[in-house]
Amino acid sequence: MPDMSRLRRHRTLAVNLTLGVALVAVAALGYLTLGSGGQVRAATGTRTVAAARGPVLATVSASGSVESARTRAADFATSGTVTSVDVKPGDHVTKGDVLARVDPTDANADLRTDSSSLTAAKLALSSAEDAPKATDQSVASAKTQYYSALKTYNAAVRAVNGTVLHAPMSGTVVTVNGQVGGSSSGSSSSSSSSSSSSSGTGTGNGGTGTGGGSTPSSSSASSSGSGDTGFVELADLSDLQVGAQFSEADALKVKKGQSATVTLNANTGTTIPADVSLVDPQATTTNNVVQYGVTLALKSAPSGLRLGQTASVEVVTAKADDALYVPSTAVKSAGGTHTVTVLTNGKQVTRTVGVGVSGDDNTQITSGLRVGEKVVLPTQTSGGGFPSGTFPGLNGKRGGGGQGGGRGGAVVGGPR
Repeated sequence: MPDMSRLRRHRTLAVNLTLGVALVAVAALGYLTLGSGGQVRAATGTRTVAAARGPVLATVSASGSVESARTRAADFATSGTVTSVDVKPGDHVTKGDVLARVDPTDANADLRTDSSSLTAAKLALSSAEDAPKATDQSVASAKTQYYSALKTYNAAVRAVNGTVLHAPMSGTVVTVNGQVGGSSSGSSSSSSSSSSSSSGTGTGNGGTGTGGGSTPSSSSASSSGSGDTGFVELADLSDLQVGAQFSEADALKVKKGQSATVTLNANTGTTIPADVSLVDPQATTTNNVVQYGVTLALKSAPSGLRLGQTASVEVVTAKADDALYVPSTAVKSAGGTHTVTVLTNGKQVTRTVGVGVSGDDNTQITSGLRVGEKVVLPTQTSGGGFPSGTFPGLNGKRGGGGQGGGRGGAVVGGPR
């Protein structure tokens, strides 16, 4: 029969040996991972990237559409029934060309009546001035009546002339908002816009319109068939631009003169260089979302570009050429101090650095780091990682720079 006391001693010895091995392992692990001066020995699988040189860009983006830099919304100066429409969308017209006409019958009748009244007032003034016993009061009264009649006559002349709608500028007919037999309210002027931030299609009262017609931002002209857009809308298709709406936060970074790129949504391979030419001082609010209109002047519009084409706009708000940079995720900021963790001789050392441009993916380092030094990237908690010493964005590629990458995809390590 086995000695029970001896078995117990063997079990106790085995347990103690196991605990001793575990304690030695923990101590060894602590020795390997903890070092002097706050340094931490690098663990297997630490993600690092070498500080490099190249451009660092900060951008903001928005959606927009192609529009004309010069538009006019022309309307009749006289109310009446439309008797002819002499143009259609797509027609090119020269300033002064006839666009449409309204029935002049009533206007001509008023002109004849007012002409007779003016003649009578003129005769009365002459009689008052030539009367043997003319008084200052009688002459003054005759003059008042004469000038009143003259004013009415001139208005009648303008009304007759206003029955014919002339092109206020040379350009292409974008929209015709009316038809023969319709009526015109008779506005006294045509509206214009040198920078419009919205595009649309105009139809009304049976009129036709081309897709993407540029709509002026303000208008004093109106007709029953066109609302506030004018009876005929014209645009200069030789001077095109892009209007975009930026969020309130992004708009604060956009300034006149900044460079930008425009990518046509219908052709993602077509990018157009542009400059910011206008930032609207007044915001628009839709569904509690505040946005600011931004106009971009195209440097070289490709042939075949059409009004209303949708586009993606990217504006460069900050740029540093030939900058020393690291992924933005490698930079930690607290209380105005910026630090990176540098891998030196297998150990991680926290180092204070100066920063410049904070780009979409990368941050410019102005001091505290040299080209080629390896900085530690944050540990990824989910998803696949990147091999040690690499990160998206190198060699002119767009990338996220690891976790928490920036918005627009800055191009680093190569020309934009």
